[in-house]
Amino acid sequence: MPRECPQTYIRLNRFFTEVMVSIDARFLDFVSENGTMVLKVNKALYGCVIAAKLWYDMLRSTLEGLGFTRSAYDMCVFSRNSEHGHTVLTVHVDDVKIFAPGDSERERVISELSELFPGLKINRGPDLNYLGMKFEYRSDRTVKISMPGYTNALLERYDVPRVHTTPAGDELYDIDENSKALDADRQEDFHSTVCKLLYLGKMVRNELLAAVNFLCSRTQSPTEQDLKKLHKILGYLRGTPNLGLILGADDALFVRLSVDASYGVHADGKSHTGACVTLGRGATHATSTKQKIVTKASTEAELVAASDMYGQGIWTVRLLESIGARVQGLILEQDNLSTIALMKNGKPNSSRSRHIAIRYFFIHDKIKDNEVKVIHRPSEELTADILTKPLVTERFNALRDALLGSTS
Repeated sequence: MPRECPQTYIRLNRFFTEVMVSIDARFLDFVSENGTMVLKVNKALYGCVIAAKLWYDMLRSTLEGLGFTRSAYDMCVFSRNSEHGHTVLTVHVDDVKIFAPGDSERERVISELSELFPGLKINRGPDLNYLGMKFEYRSDRTVKISMPGYTNALLERYDVPRVHTTPAGDELYDIDENSKALDADRQEDFHSTVCKLLYLGKMVRNELLAAVNFLCSRTQSPTEQDLKKLHKILGYLRGTPNLGLILGADDALFVRLSVDASYGVHADGKSHTGACVTLGRGATHATSTKQKIVTKASTEAELVAASDMYGQGIWTVRLLESIGARVQGLILEQDNLSTIALMKNGKPNSSRSRHIAIRYFFIHDKIKDNEVKVIHRPSEELTADILTKPLVTERFNALRDALLGSTS
């Protein structure tokens, strides 16, 4: 281990302790009363926190030695500029994805890395599997990202025969205190299923997030009512197993941040925020979350949502700029005219809104500095609406298609 690293120890369980003793009887002197053994780690060992850091430090040093620069906005994104354009690498542990301006630059990076890391497994082509996701690059400069294997395995594990047209009904946020609690085994299964759906929703099925996010708050003590809501999500997934996320960017590159809030929908009076970011087609980021404070009006809830989500929009702009993209600007889409007026005025419009904290008016400064343009989008066209509450089938389908990029 490098001298600058903290000393690391691991405890072997009984099974591995017995294996060590069977290999060398001298280890018997170090076995504790409970049959385990503590070892001092002399080299980086896979699974230890320090091993991951050492690997990252080595990889970063290697890439920087090849002329790549780490993004200031994401430590796992590296870029290198040449006469052909920007080459970008995204890193996930030891998986590296290459985005190059042409074949020659791509092959150059592959050659450089292969020389430094012999035995690399290299995948090329329009169809790639990466981190459990299937990437299909299309001739129209879009990419479809799906998780068919993960989705099918989930549906086979939890057989729900009934198909639903939406993942949640009007009763999503209702809590029946008299509903019977699930037994221990079903609680564990409920928790596991919700976590799997959350992963799927975060990756490629963003339209699940509002329903799944609420069930995440119910995993500690789920009831029969919660189980029915879970079955509705699975029933919707059974009817739409092949959907995926289609991403594309407009030629005039604007970052569009769609933000919405459902006022006071939770049992404790708090509102719910939904937001998504797009570069033209499909959401590059989507979130659905309960607000942390109680607001006194829908206008305030919308303002809190916009304030909390603004950071994601400006981060996307900065990240793209750091890898050479020419971003035209950030557009914030809102459906509440009163909220837009508050942001543009930078002060309360009346005594009814004077209690709103000054910190939620910082978007006003961004508007003055031309960092963001706020526009009105009718509720039926605001994509983020699907991330805040249950919707009827027709409206749900329209916003889902916009969110997932099924419609440009």
